[in-house]
Amino acid sequence: MIDYTPLTGSECPVNLNALLQLFAAHLNLPATSVNVIISETAPAPSALVLWFRPTTNTLSAYSGGAWHGIDGGFWHVGDIIMFDVVIATDLTLASSTNPNRRPWAVCDGGTYGGIATPDMTNRFVRGALSGFGGQGGAAQKTLDLTNIPAHTHGIPYARNVGSGAINCGVDVDATGGLVLPSIPAGGTAGATVAFDLLGPYTTLGFKKYIGTP
Repeated sequence: MIDYTPLTGSECPVNLNALLQLFAAHLNLPATSVNVIISETAPAPSALVLWFRPTTNTLSAYSGGAWHGIDGGFWHVGDIIMFDVVIATDLTLASSTNPNRRPWAVCDGGTYGGIATPDMTNRFVRGALSGFGGQGGAAQKTLDLTNIPAHTHGIPYARNVGSGAINCGVDVDATGGLVLPSIPAGGTAGATVAFDLLGPYTTLGFKKYIGTP
């Protein structure tokens, strides 16, 4: 059984019961009573205590020497997930304008609660086993000679001489003298304009778990 003192009025989070039921079902709690402490400050550590913080609407459990937020399981500091919310109004999400919010922080390259976040603004994710936070790539590319395979441009020139056709770039006149062809002047075409490398996309945000205070 889970015992807790319910909040009333505007202080009562509508999803508190849902969070408690989710936690109990997820961890298959024993019959021992679990106390839920509703407070802005972390209570004394205990395996039989859940901590609910009203301003961030988060439920936490004590494990491994620290409080961990519960959202269908345990999040670990450093976990990064995608989201689709309004950053300024999310009370659980720290950002440059609201740096003290917990337990998540938007991945904008800032440091929140002593934990640095990668800057995911206008960036895709590249899988890696080391070197986390590294950046590279480009959104546009300008084509130059280093991007083009080696090749040549021939100048075709054909004239009928006698009964056969030759393609040698020269001709002979009636006396047997060489007649050099007139070759049109060369020129340039095109422009140095960068082109996009992006395919179709949908924008989502990234947030990093920084833990409860």
